[in-house]
Amino acid sequence: MNSIDRFARALLGALLVLISPAGFDLLDGSVVSWFCLVFGLTNLVSAVFGWCFMYSLVGLSSILDTSETTEDDLIQINYESLRRKAVIGFGAVALLISTLYILEGYDSTKKTIHRMELGELHDISNLLSEEITRHVGDKLEGTDSVSSILTTDLLKASLYHFDYPMLVAIYDAKGLVTASKHLSPTSERALQTYLETQAIPKLKQIEVDDHHTELTSNEVENAFIDTGDALFGWNYHAPETLKAHPAWVLVFRKSNSQNFVFDEIIVRFVISSVLVIWLSIWGAVAVAFFIWKHVELSNRRALKAANTDPETGFLNERALKERVSQIDPNNPDSSYRVVAVKFRNLPDIVSNNGSAMVSLLLHQLASQLSRSLSPNCTLARLNSGNLLMIARESDNMCFDKFRELINETQLIDEYQFSLEPTEVVINYPGDVNSFDKLTSAISILIFNATQMRTPILHYNESLIRSSDKVSQYAAEIRTAIESKQFELFLQPKVNPFTQEVAGAEALIRWNHPEDGLLTPHHFLDIVKRSNVRTCFARFVITEAARLYGDLKHAGYNIPISFNLDGYDVLEPEIHLELTSIAQQLGDSISGLELELTETETSIHVGQIKANLRIITDLGYRIALDDFGTGMSSLSYTHTLPIDTIKIDKSFIDQLTDDPESRLPIKSILFIAESYGYQVVVEGVETEAQLEILKQLGCQLCQGYHFAKPMPYNAFLSYIQ
Repeated sequence: MNSIDRFARALLGALLVLISPAGFDLLDGSVVSWFCLVFGLTNLVSAVFGWCFMYSLVGLSSILDTSETTEDDLIQINYESLRRKAVIGFGAVALLISTLYILEGYDSTKKTIHRMELGELHDISNLLSEEITRHVGDKLEGTDSVSSILTTDLLKASLYHFDYPMLVAIYDAKGLVTASKHLSPTSERALQTYLETQAIPKLKQIEVDDHHTELTSNEVENAFIDTGDALFGWNYHAPETLKAHPAWVLVFRKSNSQNFVFDEIIVRFVISSVLVIWLSIWGAVAVAFFIWKHVELSNRRALKAANTDPETGFLNERALKERVSQIDPNNPDSSYRVVAVKFRNLPDIVSNNGSAMVSLLLHQLASQLSRSLSPNCTLARLNSGNLLMIARESDNMCFDKFRELINETQLIDEYQFSLEPTEVVINYPGDVNSFDKLTSAISILIFNATQMRTPILHYNESLIRSSDKVSQYAAEIRTAIESKQFELFLQPKVNPFTQEVAGAEALIRWNHPEDGLLTPHHFLDIVKRSNVRTCFARFVITEAARLYGDLKHAGYNIPISFNLDGYDVLEPEIHLELTSIAQQLGDSISGLELELTETETSIHVGQIKANLRIITDLGYRIALDDFGTGMSSLSYTHTLPIDTIKIDKSFIDQLTDDPESRLPIKSILFIAESYGYQVVVEGVETEAQLEILKQLGCQLCQGYHFAKPMPYNAFLSYIQ
């Protein structure tokens, strides 16, 4: 449920509550007013918790939104189930509204008819008053009373105009005379009892004058009596012609409102409600079909986009992995040949003709391959940009045609292009038996084929074993620093309760010209053992400071932490660089935080402590990374000038519903609180982990659940 939906529900809920008996009771406590209260409170709860009955019923309460779409991420909807749920949901709502409609209609109609009947009773009492005056008017003398002269028979004779069950009473100070007509014994006893216990005590409190001659419309509920076998309305009147001898005329008459309302009104309400429910059900079926069709089309488009390389239309690496995983490596009959291709001339074409021309070339070649090759030949493009074809080992025609097409000169407009393909050939699962090993072997073999300048290279185990590129990378590190091939990616630190980005960690990446984007796993150990370690550390410091300054210039005061080696802290050149940066940033230097792993702080403990104190005096903050994984967590780390501790991912991976799995984190949080440390939790990858960490009170989290490390521009877009 988005923010607009929640705001609208909150506004509607507040208005309904104001209308209801809990607010201004604008509907006088009717059925509708109580419905407004219930429906209003439901909308307020929905707005607060982001929950909707209909969304939950249909199964659309949450739609997974990820940067990478997989089949598990798609909205899975079964049409039959959706239709059933929609019919139940819409039908229930229609039934509820129809019931409300019937009840409110019944109540309103009954009140209206009661008022009409009271009007008729008033007319009847006037008529009877005239009749009684005609019978006794001439006989009243002196202190005579109407009740002493008027007999029951005479009173009953006055009812000759009426032919329905009723009771008439004359009451004055001297007595009471009653007469009934067409009454059952039960009704007559009940009316007599009511007359003596309720009506007459009421009349004794009223002065007989022109202002109190009938029941008002506000007394409608009190003007009807249920005798057990019928409903009777009653009214009273003081004849103006008998002012000299005051008396009350009371008339009780059987009400026909219940039968009339049911026969004439309720039946029609029920029929119309059935039609509404029927139309709602058909509408639900139509809506269910529309949702299902829309979701199906969206799923197809999303799955195609997730599985397809945009330039060639081939399978991408994710989809290829699923396809390859279906091959049983233990089945001797499942032998496939994989041919991967790198086009050596693409960089030259990009530099001379632009990347748009490369896209046209790849699209044209892909169209030729798709038209010419058998559907049994699987075509794909890896994340590295290399094309790949996989088919059964025996399908030589497929491989021959593939090789022929990739070696053809491509013609676009008036330009001819030779792509100069480098092929590597691998048997699956004979040479490698997993997709990761396959892609690794392809990368290694293509690199070696390019170095050897051979157009075709078959799988060679010795090349794979000797693929350790330590010496190569060691030779390239200095050049990479000077040519700015290294780049700091930013991974956000997020407040799990507000989802606000409260900081970022700068993580080094190598944009290798041949092997693409490399993580520290590929080169950091090389750097630590090389003579360029200090130069590398200075680059990290200056680049982190530059990114922090760029963020501030963009209007974001987001602290950035960066990683240094323990030995870097002991280097005078590093201190000079840190001092220079601190002088440039001034008071803003507190936005930069230096991270050291717990293990690295154990080397030359005294010197590390002294140098960290110097760094903190410059204004930098200090973070202890991978806390809890070292051997001396409590023996000396509390003596270091630490501001932040980062809980290692290994603790997060062990989190389950078992309370014991949470004890290490609880202990670390207790230590942090005791020493006043800020805590950052690393490696949060799932919603379940995040919920547990929120329950434990963790204030800052970092991990793939929120975002992977990303370039500065992508990070800027992320926080925006």
